[in-house]
Amino acid sequence: MLLTASRIEYLSDEFYPAGEKPGLIYTQMIHQLSALFQQRLAALEYIPASFQLAQARGMLYNITEAEPLAEAGPVNYRRQELDRTVDYLQDHHILSFDESAGRYNIHGILKDCIRVSNIICDKRKVRDRYCRVFANVLKSISSKLDTVEYTQALEQLSHEFPNLQKLLSDVEYSNGDTYHVFVDLVASSTQLLHNYMGDESVSFYSKCLEITPQFGRPGDEATLRCGYGKMLTVERAKFSEAEKNYRTSLALLGDSPLCPTHVTIYSYLGENLNHQSRRSEALELLQMSLSIADQLGMYDEEPILMTLISIGRTYGESELRDEGERCLKEALRRSINRFGTKNNRITSQCYNSLGSLKQTGQDYDAALEYFSEALDIRTTIKEGVHATVASLNNVALQKSVHGDNKTAMEMLYQAELTLARTPGVHELGRLATLENLGRMNHRIRNYNTAIPYFNEVLTIRDVETPRNVNVMEMLELLAGSYVVQGRYREAVAIWERSIDITPVVQMAFPGYQLPLYCYLSYMEVLVKVGEVDKLKEIRKEANKEYGRLITLHEQNNRTDLVNRFRSRYQATRKSIIDSTGFDIAFR
Repeated sequence: MLLTASRIEYLSDEFYPAGEKPGLIYTQMIHQLSALFQQRLAALEYIPASFQLAQARGMLYNITEAEPLAEAGPVNYRRQELDRTVDYLQDHHILSFDESAGRYNIHGILKDCIRVSNIICDKRKVRDRYCRVFANVLKSISSKLDTVEYTQALEQLSHEFPNLQKLLSDVEYSNGDTYHVFVDLVASSTQLLHNYMGDESVSFYSKCLEITPQFGRPGDEATLRCGYGKMLTVERAKFSEAEKNYRTSLALLGDSPLCPTHVTIYSYLGENLNHQSRRSEALELLQMSLSIADQLGMYDEEPILMTLISIGRTYGESELRDEGERCLKEALRRSINRFGTKNNRITSQCYNSLGSLKQTGQDYDAALEYFSEALDIRTTIKEGVHATVASLNNVALQKSVHGDNKTAMEMLYQAELTLARTPGVHELGRLATLENLGRMNHRIRNYNTAIPYFNEVLTIRDVETPRNVNVMEMLELLAGSYVVQGRYREAVAIWERSIDITPVVQMAFPGYQLPLYCYLSYMEVLVKVGEVDKLKEIRKEANKEYGRLITLHEQNNRTDLVNRFRSRYQATRKSIIDSTGFDIAFR
């Protein structure tokens, strides 16, 4: 407010003679209005951006759209009086009106003068009305994001964004009445809060939880912690903190009676544990979510659709791809049935997850087809940053697999630019983009560019998930980059860290070749630095992992993988014999 007052004073002194200073003139005009008009104008000024007539009515009379406009009586009379008030303010150039958007606003410097004048008599009442009016606006927009009205919803969001930012920041002024309005937003509008409101949502959740002991009802904290956990998982990649919020939410909710919130929390917690590579725990919780949904008679509601998607993903990442594909296609069928079109947020997630499943099964043509379908849908419906960035990454990697590295790099840089507009949020998308930029630059042999990306990813993951398969993949690529550059000592340190993660990766992905390849590459680089004694120590573990993988894939009749692993092992064996005369194989 001091800055605003200084700006008014400075501009007036700089450009106008004493008797014509606009700040002075506008202030005098405000004080010439009746006390009633002053209060109405101040209430409208509390809205930071433009507003619609219905919103002005709510701010001045707390009249909602649900109240009948045509009926005779006090409500209709007050609306007519307000409309005359708005006409008067517009006729006297206090309000401007954008006819194409159907929105009003207070003229610029006049708005500053009203704010500086501080003429609101009952600011609490104005804040309460603002809370109710714009909470309804937020809920209305959120409810349209998964419907054929999504385009109108996004257009409205672009107009209302500053107003909704203020709504979320005003949670600090909550009282016993308005607090529950904010909790209801978490229950009804998480998609908009998480995907579009950025840092404001994080602060909003924190403040809500802070004041819950003062105003909360039983179940409010459970609702808030569920929403906050989802935000921490998807937007911040803070998996441990999110897990604590989910488990607290379940403890607060109890086991009886079961309700759709149980379905959601178990599903979210399962998704979270999958991100932490705790897949057996994740599947157990996801199956619990599905069981509760069945008991409640749920079929195509969002909680059960998201549970089916999470189960499909987790099965796929556990190398149970047939089961995963069955779950994902069932979720796809139900989502299209629910919305009557494939152009919706949940269907795009189904296609994206099917693409990931086909990618892990090395069916790259099908993966590209599914990923491209997801990106097309997300572009069509203008889905949020997190989803769009995920699709850009997925299509980019498949373009690279198909030899189109130029398009792949363009898409990854597009994803990086998109994320740069929302710093501090969408951390899963940021991690994926950094990882893939590292992979792509490594693939096209831009090692000096790739190495900083790998190191940045590892720095971020060290905070939350320092021992999982994503970290091992980054370490393997980073060490490989050092080897190509002749930086063998640095590569040794990286592979030692990678081997330390081996037990975790073996448990999460029993058939994955990366631990074996890390052992073999580590032994090769030990030869480069002359540490043959250490090589002799590590060969027992390497041979044990080699034998385990061969046995596992022979049992699964995967002769292609068995032959690939034998070829890689024999190449390393021959290289070490040629260099040192030492045979790593046990006879």
